[in-house]
Amino acid sequence: MKEGWFEPAERTIIFTYIKAVESGSEESVLLECRSQLLSLPDVLNRYRPPPEHHLDFPKDGVGVQCDINFSNRLAIHNSTMLRCYNMCDHRVKPMVLFVKAWAKRRKINSPYHGTLSSYGYVLMVLHYLVNITSPPICPNLQLVDMAMRDDSPGNSQLVNGQNVRFWRDETAIRQWAKAGQITQDRLSSVGSLLRGFFHYFAVQTGGFSWSQEVLSLRTPGGILTKNQKEWTAAKTVVLDPVEEGQKGQEVRQRYLFAIEDPFEIDHNIARTVVHNGIVAIRDEFRRANRLIHEAGNGTPSEDLFAEAAAKDDLNYRYFGYRPNAFPAADSSKSGDANKQKQARGPPTTGHDSPAATEGQATAATTDALP
Repeated sequence: MKEGWFEPAERTIIFTYIKAVESGSEESVLLECRSQLLSLPDVLNRYRPPPEHHLDFPKDGVGVQCDINFSNRLAIHNSTMLRCYNMCDHRVKPMVLFVKAWAKRRKINSPYHGTLSSYGYVLMVLHYLVNITSPPICPNLQLVDMAMRDDSPGNSQLVNGQNVRFWRDETAIRQWAKAGQITQDRLSSVGSLLRGFFHYFAVQTGGFSWSQEVLSLRTPGGILTKNQKEWTAAKTVVLDPVEEGQKGQEVRQRYLFAIEDPFEIDHNIARTVVHNGIVAIRDEFRRANRLIHEAGNGTPSEDLFAEAAAKDDLNYRYFGYRPNAFPAADSSKSGDANKQKQARGPPTTGHDSPAATEGQATAATTDALP
C-alpha cells in the first residue's frame, strides 16, 4: 500500500476492509467489505515478486538467439508475416535492426520497465515503410486483394478466432521483389528512410499523433483513431483461455500509446507503456531526429547511439499491473531526458505537444492509467 501498488479506488476499498476488521465491525459489514475486496480484479495475488528461477535461453555461447513460445499459435503467424515483409525489400531488415538496437541503447525497449517491446518497434518500422513512404517500400500483405493471391491451405484458417490471412507465398514474394514489382522506389537508401522514420514519429505537425491515433498495420493507410477503437481509457479485459477448462487471464489494457496487433485486433501491443514511458519514448524520438539533422549539417552534438542512463522514474515492476504512483519529480534523477528538453528549449503548445500530452496523461491518472 505504501509503495503505491493499488489504484486510488482500490485503496479506498482495501482501507475500508482493514478498518472494519480492526474495529471489530458487525459480521454483515465485514462480509460486505470482503465482497467489495474480492470484486477487485485478482487483487490478492496480482502483485508478486519475480521468481527466483526462470527459464532463460542462453544469450552467449550458443550462436543463436530465439524466443520460446508456449501455446501461442498466433505468434507463429505473426513471425511468418514479419519474415514475408522482410522478403519484400532488402532494406526492411537493416532498418528494423537499427531501430531495435537504438531503442535498447536508449533504454526504451523494456515492457517490464513501462516502455515498448521489440515487436512494437518492428510494427512502427513496417507502418512507416508500408503507409508513409511514397511510393511504399512494402505492400500491405493483409489487404484482401493481395491476400487473395495466396490460396494455400494454411492461409485460409482462423486461429483462436482471429483471421490470419495475408500474402504468405514466399516464393512469389521473392520473385516479385527480385523483378522489382514490389515497389517503385528502389533508390532510397536505408539512411534516408531512417531519417524519415525518426522525423515522422518526432514532429508534431505532419507526423504521427501519439495522443489521438492508433497504428494499424492491417488497415489501408495504417491509421485508426483511438475513438474509433474505443481505446480512450485504461480497462481490464479477460483473455480467452488457451486450453479448454482453463481460466482466462486478466490483462490491463492501457492506451497512452496504441499499436493494434495485426491479427488480434483487440490487443494493444503498446499496452505496457506507462505515462513516464511514453514521455521517455517521445523524448528519444525527438533527440534522434535532432541529432540526425545535425549530422546532415556536419555538426552532431552527441552520439545517436550513446547509451542512456537507466530510466529509474518509470515505476519499475516485474509482473502484474502497473502501480498508480507518480512521485514528485526529483531533479537529481532527471538524467538524459531533461538535458535534452533543456537543449530544445521550452515545450510548444497544442493538442499533441509534449506538454499537452503529458498534462492530459497526468490529469487522467485515475481513468487512463492503471
